[in-house]
Amino acid sequence: MATISLPLSFEDIEKDESTMEKDEGLSNNEFEVYKSTNVNFFRFRNIVFDQNFSDEFWSPTTIRFFMDSHTNNLELLHFETLDKENSKSLYEASLEVFGTPDYYNKDNDFFEALWEQDGYFISLVQNHTTRIGEKRTTSSSLKYFGNNLNSLTDYFFKPHFAYYLDYLEVRKSKQTKGYNYEDFAKDKAEEMFGDSQYLDDINDNDPL
Repeated sequence: MATISLPLSFEDIEKDESTMEKDEGLSNNEFEVYKSTNVNFFRFRNIVFDQNFSDEFWSPTTIRFFMDSHTNNLELLHFETLDKENSKSLYEASLEVFGTPDYYNKDNDFFEALWEQDGYFISLVQNHTTRIGEKRTTSSSLKYFGNNLNSLTDYFFKPHFAYYLDYLEVRKSKQTKGYNYEDFAKDKAEEMFGDSQYLDDINDNDPL
C-alpha cells in the first residue's frame, strides 16, 4: 500500500488469489467498487493488520478498490481498520512514510490528515471514540488516490477536508510557487470581516 502506483490495471489485482466481492452500495456509473477482507492485502511497510477487532460484532479490516468503469483502471484504494493497535501502527507508519501532513486537524477524539505527494492524495481519518459493543476502540480510514479526479476529490474531501477543498479551489488561480494551506488561511483572515476560521482550524491543533 505504501508503494503502489495508481492508476493500476484492475486485472493486476484480480489475478491475486484473494476473496473479493463487488460493493453494490458504492458502485455507480463512474466507478465499480470491489471489497476484500483477505488479510493478505493488509500490509503497510512491515505491519500486518489484524483482520477483525471483535469476533462477536461485525468488525473486519476491509480494503476497497475503486475501478473506473470506462478505463478498467484502479483509481482509489480505501483501507479501513477498527482495531486500536492497528490504528496506532497506521498513524505512526503514515507519519514515517509520508512525513508531516500538508494539512491536519487533531485533538483527543479525532485525527484528520492529508498529504499531497507525486500527484496523489493520501488521507487518514481516525476516530478515537468508536465503540463496538461495549468496547472502545479507534477506527481508521486511509484513502489513496490521484489528484486529477474531481469527482473523487469532492466526494471524499467534503466530510473531513472541506477547508482544504476551499484551499485547492483558490490555489488553482494562484501563480505563487509553494502556496500552501497556511498561506491560504492567512489570506482568508485578512479578507473582509477578518474571517479567521481557516487559521483557527490549524492553530488549535494538538501536536503530532
